[in-house]
Amino acid sequence: AYIGFNTKAELKLGKQVFGKAMKKYGIISVGIEETQPVSWNLIQEKYDLPTDYLLYVGRINSDKVGCLFDYFRAYKKKYPQSKIKLVLVGGLDSGWKPFKHIDVIYTGFVSDEEKLSIIQHATVTVNPSNYESLSLILLEALSQGKMMLVNGHCDVLKEHCKNSGYAADYYMNKKQFVFKLHKIVGSEDLRKQKGLLGKQYVAKNYN
Repeated sequence: AYIGFNTKAELKLGKQVFGKAMKKYGIISVGIEETQPVSWNLIQEKYDLPTDYLLYVGRINSDKVGCLFDYFRAYKKKYPQSKIKLVLVGGLDSGWKPFKHIDVIYTGFVSDEEKLSIIQHATVTVNPSNYESLSLILLEALSQGKMMLVNGHCDVLKEHCKNSGYAADYYMNKKQFVFKLHKIVGSEDLRKQKGLLGKQYVAKNYN
C-alpha cells in the first residue's frame, strides 16, 4: 500500500527497480534518540581504549567491514609514527575470524550508554559498508560532532556527505582512505569545523 524510504538515494533505487509498478511512496523521517554517556574514565579502563582512535560501530563481517582492515594497515604502514588505533564496537558474525594487529582493538557488544561515550571520545569514525539504507551510526556520530569517513561506493553514504557540507567525507579506494584519514587526524581545526556542520545537519533533518 505504501513504501517508506529513508533517503533520496534509496528512493531512486526503488524507482529503478519497480518503475511504474511502484505505488504510493515517500521519505520517512528517522530520529536520533540520545542517552546519557557512561563516565569516560570507566569505559577507557574497561575496554583498554587509547586516547586517539578511529571508531567503527556495527556488525563485524565482510559486508559491513569490507576492506577496512587492509586500508587501515596501509595507513599505519605509510604513517608509522601515527598513534591512532582502530577500535571496533560490535559482535563478530559467526565464522568471522578477528583481524589481529597491534593497533586493532575489539570491545564486543556494549550498552547504548557505553557506545555514546566511546563515540564522543573518538578522533574520527568510519563506515566502510557498501550497503546502507540510512546509517544510524553516521547520524549518531555527526550529532556528537564527530567526522566520519565513509565508503563512496554507497550512494546513501555519499548523499549524507554532500548534504552535510562534508561533515562526513567519502573515499573510493585505499589511496583516498589513507590520504583523507591522515588529513582528518592531522587537523583539529578541520574536525571542529566539520563537527559543527555535522551537528547542524542532524539537528535540521533528523531530530
